[in-house]
Amino acid sequence: MTEEQLRGLFASQGFSELGLERVYVEVPNLRFVPAPTPADLRSMNLLPIYQVWVCQRSAHPRPIPFTRSPKVSVIVPTYNRPDRLRTALESLAAQTFQDFEVIVVNDAGCEVGFVVNACVDRHRITTISHDRNRGLAAARNSGLRAAKGTYIAYLDDDDRYLPHHLETLVACLERQESRVAYTDAWRVHERQVDGIYVETGRDVPYSCDFNPAELLVGNYFPVLCVMHARQCLEEVGYFDESLFAHEDWDLWIRMATRFPFTHLPVTTAEFTWRSDGTSMTSGTRETYQRTTEIIYRKYAPHAAQIPGVREAQARHLANCFPKTAAKSYVCSIVIPVSNRLDLTQDCLTALSQLQDQPDYEVIVVDNGSTDGTQEFLGSLSGDVQVIRNRENLGFAKACNQGAAAATGDYLVFLNNDTIPLQGWLKALVDEVEAHPDVAIVGSKLLFADGSVQHAGVVFMRSRRSAYHIYRTAPSSSPGVNQRREFQAVTAACMLVRRKLFEEVHGFDEQFVNGFEDVDLCLKAREKGYLIVYQPRSVLYHLESQTPGRKDQDAHNSRLLEERWGSHWWLGDEDLYYHQDGLKLVGGDQDVNFATQIKPFHDVQDQAAWAHVAAAQRAALKKDWGAVRWELGMADYWPNDRFVLSWGAMVAERLDEPVHRAKFLARHLTLVDAPAERLELIRMLLEQKNVSGAEEQLRTLLDASPDHAEGLVLKGILCIQREQYEQAESVFSAALRGGADRRKCLMGMGMAAMGRAYTQGAWERFLEVLREHPDDAEAIHWLLRAGTAQNRWQELGEHLYLYTARNPEDLAARFALTGVLLRGERIEAARREYDALCSADSHYDGLVQLGQAIAGREAALAMASSSFVNGEA
Repeated sequence: MTEEQLRGLFASQGFSELGLERVYVEVPNLRFVPAPTPADLRSMNLLPIYQVWVCQRSAHPRPIPFTRSPKVSVIVPTYNRPDRLRTALESLAAQTFQDFEVIVVNDAGCEVGFVVNACVDRHRITTISHDRNRGLAAARNSGLRAAKGTYIAYLDDDDRYLPHHLETLVACLERQESRVAYTDAWRVHERQVDGIYVETGRDVPYSCDFNPAELLVGNYFPVLCVMHARQCLEEVGYFDESLFAHEDWDLWIRMATRFPFTHLPVTTAEFTWRSDGTSMTSGTRETYQRTTEIIYRKYAPHAAQIPGVREAQARHLANCFPKTAAKSYVCSIVIPVSNRLDLTQDCLTALSQLQDQPDYEVIVVDNGSTDGTQEFLGSLSGDVQVIRNRENLGFAKACNQGAAAATGDYLVFLNNDTIPLQGWLKALVDEVEAHPDVAIVGSKLLFADGSVQHAGVVFMRSRRSAYHIYRTAPSSSPGVNQRREFQAVTAACMLVRRKLFEEVHGFDEQFVNGFEDVDLCLKAREKGYLIVYQPRSVLYHLESQTPGRKDQDAHNSRLLEERWGSHWWLGDEDLYYHQDGLKLVGGDQDVNFATQIKPFHDVQDQAAWAHVAAAQRAALKKDWGAVRWELGMADYWPNDRFVLSWGAMVAERLDEPVHRAKFLARHLTLVDAPAERLELIRMLLEQKNVSGAEEQLRTLLDASPDHAEGLVLKGILCIQREQYEQAESVFSAALRGGADRRKCLMGMGMAAMGRAYTQGAWERFLEVLREHPDDAEAIHWLLRAGTAQNRWQELGEHLYLYTARNPEDLAARFALTGVLLRGERIEAARREYDALCSADSHYDGLVQLGQAIAGREAALAMASSSFVNGEA
């Protein structure tokens, strides 16, 4: 018995379902008779007899409450068309397949409750209402989030299903042929006569078998024809709410990358087509063209992999939109907004009032504003395009969305808290058109009081952090009124060549409202392009007026450091200040970077800072020879702690220890930094500069007589001066002070060896080996101490254990062979020698060692022969 047959049987006896969840009872002795085949189970929807329904007999049948999960969820978005909605819902009530729910999403239109309540099957309808109009994609997504069905179908409020629509698609999907299926639909042409739309004809414009390549060219099945498994959305996501048309086509392309589609060539639905654009499926040709171009760009990587698709897309645009070709713009101005309607109004008003500007379009990307911004943007006309996001997706994402919709040759990213002044845009365009190697141009931005907010971005020498140079300086300052190349400019107002923007894949959306502009500029420079600040382009900028602008500063700084931290040569601030007759010097002692801008004292001061500027200029060009030359002039660099520290860092990066030592020595005359002084002492010792090391060590120990690591270095210095007894005493004091135990024991042992106290040295090296049995240096010194005492037996034991754990140490194996030979263990020496020959037959000294072993073997053989003859 099928489910429908059982329901009919109950109804004939006056029973109606109470809508409670069905109870499943295990009754192992009951079975289907006859046993159904797997095909029967799929096609007949058989009901196991141990499933219990709860029903009640009543005088009048009542509708069945819908409490269990339905097979299908039908999403019905509606907006100000209650009469059309009524017809759509009536087509659902007439379906031959009834296991479905309906989710009506009112996208802030007129009241539709009276339409739903009038439906005979209103028990299966869920209504969702938006508080503001959010668009078709957002409405469908709201319905999807509430859907419970195994399968999803779509019906716009001005379309209709034919009675067998759901049944046809469910049957296909239940056969598990695919997870997405679609049918054909009538296109019903309508025109208005005396205020009423009447049908003027119909056709079936689309009836195409599934072809992924064709899908990248155009959408060839309407949304109401499609049914798919709800699980598909978990893998490809929902409708893209940034699209203002073709959101269904976009979703099908994403689904097609994961799932095959099945086409059923049967007409099961009707959609309306009205030339006035009032139907959901007709829309406006201009909008359709624009979103078609967006989708082509969005899925360009997929199209590039299939031969002929790019060409077919070009033909499709030419054929479908011959009379509405996109207007050619020089610039596309992209303005991300998030609330602050007042700022957006002021910005757009100022923009519209300026004259003699290059031809431009405006693309406003609304990041989920809730303060009336959406309504204001909806009232705009002219060359203004609005992209709406349901929530705040961040500056980078919004800019990328705007860039994807743009048609201009140049992209201009503009904050909504800016007020552009006359000539601002022309100055930007003139710059790139006059200089083909310039890819990004930034403007001069002023605070409301007229002081400078942006005049270029520089990088600190002490860290990979970017900041606005001359911030808060008077707008008349010479440094902010000259065209300059920088490594970065701010995206509060930034022109970017569209080709470059696409080449570097736009803004990195991992940045959240900060440093995405710096990252973009650095990517452009890596491609060989120039970044220019153009002071003739002037705007006011009410910085950081947008809510939440600074919330992610720590995250953004960390990400910038991770991305570009290895590029230590980015520091360039001194290069620009020096050009303007200024220097950046240290301020407060507790601040770890320079904070004060001052003029040069005299020509000598300027010459000293010229070395810093020249080093930064050469580093930006990666001219390491020129940088090394400037480092060699360390004695002539400014006497500034931050500059000298930076010079030491650069010397370290370029592996110039002598130069680094000079910079550190000068730096330590200005700052007492024990850690840096220790490093300097080690470097001087390695460079055999004993007197320099001694001087630095004296300074360190005068300040901290018990400095453990300092005492270790003093012990090393005493050994280099052959002051062995003093060295042994100093190492002992360092050990008591908590210095590294191994270093101290090794130092004490070496000092003992220096004063010929080999027994004491042997004991110290043994202590190290007990704690560090594989210490190669300790084994080496133990060998020296043991050899001095002829301790061949003990040495052999230690070396044998060590080489067994470290067979790759051929030097230790060579030493073991020699120790065995000296200890008259000739057979063991021969075995080790043979192993050495197998490992490296050309090992230095191996021939002589073999000769020595052979000589001892011959001597022993002769002695043995003499003994035998004597016996005889």
